[in-house]
Amino acid sequence: MVSIVIPSRNNEERIGRTLAAFFAQNRHDIEVVSCDDNSTDRTRAILDYYPEVKQLRMPPGRHFPGELLNHAIPECRGEIIVINHADACPLDAEYLGNLIRPLEENPGIAASFARQEARSDAPFALRSSIARKFAAETPPFSLAGAAIRRNWAEQQPFSTNLPLAFSLEWEKRLRAAGGRIVPVPDARLEYSPPVDWSNLREYSRLLGASRARAVGESFSGRTFLHRCLAETRADLRLAGAWHNLGALPEILLWRLIEYYAYFRGNRAAQAKGNITC
Repeated sequence: MVSIVIPSRNNEERIGRTLAAFFAQNRHDIEVVSCDDNSTDRTRAILDYYPEVKQLRMPPGRHFPGELLNHAIPECRGEIIVINHADACPLDAEYLGNLIRPLEENPGIAASFARQEARSDAPFALRSSIARKFAAETPPFSLAGAAIRRNWAEQQPFSTNLPLAFSLEWEKRLRAAGGRIVPVPDARLEYSPPVDWSNLREYSRLLGASRARAVGESFSGRTFLHRCLAETRADLRLAGAWHNLGALPEILLWRLIEYYAYFRGNRAAQAKGNITC
């Protein structure tokens, strides 16, 4: 059996599509375990439409993602645990089989992760970043869609004090413990981080602070300028290749806000030794 853990909080717009996609998979030896963090929208009502979903709920209050996962994993029955964000939707019926195949075929692999494709309604800069990251030879590990052997999930519990960057922190510990992680390009997942113009500044600040705490990253002013210019140039090239010149006015402004807020969050976390959420 494969256990699918879906953490959620206020995901009414997309959780229904995600659940439907999993129940349409060609692999049927599954259980779906939902862990909801006290949603205030219709997320829990949508979950109720699926009686086959095992629903778990957190104590009152807000919780970091790692807390939800650590709460759900002991309730799973499978030896392979698939973690899937509520707003990350498998793109075909072969997704699950493709994602877990490396773990079934090679006992030396601790975890695998999906190839992400941005939602069509995501801001251009997000679509650009995701397209470039997952076209690379070594794409970044992400728990938006990942399969993990149960014993590794139990040996390496998730951080409970990181609002963001918990994938990065967990990956670092897993690799240090000898765990092997592989990308699976043919496990396709539609996912974009929940960022738009309304929360870009705060999200980026929090990400910069979280990465400072997760891996000790030091993001200098020089790095800010270099990354901002490099990302802007890459965005401009991709806008041309995609024949999307209408995105040009927003590209530089997005990257300036994103990386300046990231820089401020990173420096503040280093100075104070903590982050706020």
